[in-house]
Amino acid sequence: MKSTNNIKAVLTTTLVLSFILVSLVSCDWIISKKDKSKIGVNQTRININKDEAKLLVLASQSNLDVIKLCQFIKDTETKNDIKYLANELKKTHVKIFNDYKELAQEKLISIPHHSNIDTEIVNNTLNKNINGEFIEENLELITEKINKQIELLNKLSETTNNKEFRDLSKKANSILKSKLVKTEDILNKLKTNKIS
Repeated sequence: MKSTNNIKAVLTTTLVLSFILVSLVSCDWIISKKDKSKIGVNQTRININKDEAKLLVLASQSNLDVIKLCQFIKDTETKNDIKYLANELKKTHVKIFNDYKELAQEKLISIPHHSNIDTEIVNNTLNKNINGEFIEENLELITEKINKQIELLNKLSETTNNKEFRDLSKKANSILKSKLVKTEDILNKLKTNKIS
């Protein structure tokens, strides 16, 4: 009888220990499986955040370049229509940059604060070429930079699920498109010598 009781006790203990061991292994497997799926989701979100940040940085850089080019035009002897356009473009792009900067701070994104346009090169060009070619070249470059910003903001709007990024893209794009039309209009008038 003792032997049967001992066998039952050993079997019961073995079964209980086996059950505990299987439970622990199962829990660990379930937890690791959940962790792996979380890692996949988090990695996807990190990649999206990187793309959003990159697009905002590139749009900001293009924006700063337009501001600097507008300042070069304002500092040149040129027609009032062109100076007025440069002044309006600069004001608009400063406002847009402030919107970029505000959202970047909110999202912990570091954006540039200086233009990539080399002042020395532009000043040398300005000293050599005071006629309309300098203005025309800068207006063409401004047009390219505005188009690039619009393209980057469209891409940002398409890739993000973030409402703030989409709203910023929509707002900035509508303003940029209207300024692009005005810039192209002045540029066409300048090319056809129809500017007063």
